[in-house]
Amino acid sequence: MNPLSNSKTIRRAALPATALTVVLLAGTAAAQQQRQQQDQRQQQQLRERQADERAQRAIAVHTMSDNIIGTDVVDPRGESLGSIDDLVVDLRKGKAPYAVLAFGGTLGFNRDKVAVPMQAFSWDDSEERFVLNTTRDRLEAAPEFDSEDLDKISEESWIDRTLEVFGIDREEGRDARDRRDAGERRNAEQDRRRQDQQRRDQDRDRSAADEEDKHKPFAMGSGIDKIEILGSNGEEVGSINKLVIDRNSGNVAFATLRTGGVRGIGADTHLIPWEAMERTDDKKFRVSISSDRFENAPQLEDEDQLRDAAFIQSVYRYYQVRPDQRRDADQRRDQRRDREERRQQGG
Repeated sequence: MNPLSNSKTIRRAALPATALTVVLLAGTAAAQQQRQQQDQRQQQQLRERQADERAQRAIAVHTMSDNIIGTDVVDPRGESLGSIDDLVVDLRKGKAPYAVLAFGGTLGFNRDKVAVPMQAFSWDDSEERFVLNTTRDRLEAAPEFDSEDLDKISEESWIDRTLEVFGIDREEGRDARDRRDAGERRNAEQDRRRQDQQRRDQDRDRSAADEEDKHKPFAMGSGIDKIEILGSNGEEVGSINKLVIDRNSGNVAFATLRTGGVRGIGADTHLIPWEAMERTDDKKFRVSISSDRFENAPQLEDEDQLRDAAFIQSVYRYYQVRPDQRRDADQRRDQRRDREERRQQGG
């Protein structure tokens, strides 16, 4: 047999086999790519569902700050203890750590006031009131409080005495609700690690949090309307109108800002995420968008929108921030400080 002819025959026989191999490999690669795309879509859908669930849980207890002020407070038996007179707001962390409870007096006059940690309350949804597991005698043993006492809130002796009166273990630091919130934030943090932007956001938030330490931390909720709002370009936009607060944890979720109108008539109300607000001094915050963009910013026309997850997500997207973004940064900053203190003590 002619060797040359035999070689040609072998090559002709090999061609279909090679083509078949190429087709099989291409089909395998296409199938693998399709599976990867399907997995990515499923993961994205899962993240979106988890985000929706977190949003629904978060907005379920959001309410305007002026809805909290004036709310009745009862003991576990339903007997009246007094009412919420005001809120103490931590402007660094976006949290109302204390509610000022007014009790006693005659016909609403000469009432005593004490600052009660928010985690000491539970919310009675059916009666729309707060329940405080304490007695009148324990209230009278608590440190008296008024708006001139804001500086005392940072004193260790005042904190220890207040927590002791209301049966809160400072070493544990949180009750069940706060631990639940912390767990949800940890889950959210794990999701956010997949985002390329995370590191830049963390660095920016840390620097902003450190800068805020220079300013006076606390303010009364009733006086929050004295704080001005600036656009990212430094132009004044207006002042805070109200706060939107989580009744359970005391976390501040949003501030409202009114623009336009004449003496409040016909004004637009904008909902600004707390994470989009950077404190510049004791009476000013800068927002993450320029002043001209408020014209198209999401507007709050009805308080029912606070329970609309789609609307809430649109607000966060417009201001380009994430829920709990700043609190996560604060938590990381506190952890760094704790580690540094332990290192110094150990040295």
